[in-house]
Amino acid sequence: MTIFTNSRGTRQAGFSMIEVLTSIAVFSIGLAGMASLSLASLQSTSDGQFNSQAIFIAEEMADSMRANLQAYETQAFVSTPAVGEKVCAPGNTCTAAEQAGYDSGKWQWHALSQLPGGQAVICMDSTPMDGNPGAVACDGLGLNTIKIFWADSRNDDVLAEGETFQRYVLSVVP
Repeated sequence: MTIFTNSRGTRQAGFSMIEVLTSIAVFSIGLAGMASLSLASLQSTSDGQFNSQAIFIAEEMADSMRANLQAYETQAFVSTPAVGEKVCAPGNTCTAAEQAGYDSGKWQWHALSQLPGGQAVICMDSTPMDGNPGAVACDGLGLNTIKIFWADSRNDDVLAEGETFQRYVLSVVP
């Protein structure tokens, strides 16, 4: 086996500095790509979790509305009072309207606390898929409709500079 030498007669072995720096640069770019992919995956998981939470919250209210048909028919769920006006619990007698107020007030508090920038409203609406937070666009016609809005990273409804919101709408039929 012949070992090649340079003009001074010394042997060359190992990697040059350029090769090492190039390999470090390529490796660093790969790691940055993996980190970016990891962050995108975490964000998508969070977005999906909020969507699932909104569906659960809406279904919870729909079940309360179906359980209290007298209040549903008189549209008592549409006018939502603040939480704590009257606590309807076992041993405390409540009318259907008071129970609807208690359920919807508790439900709104739940939606606000579980979703970032959450807003929830129950209204009569014949065109349920319109509206934004702060301007829910309920026309007072049609079915009892549950509309939930929350801040999210996906672009569904762009409101103002940098604000994006997701929406989940459920029309309730008893």
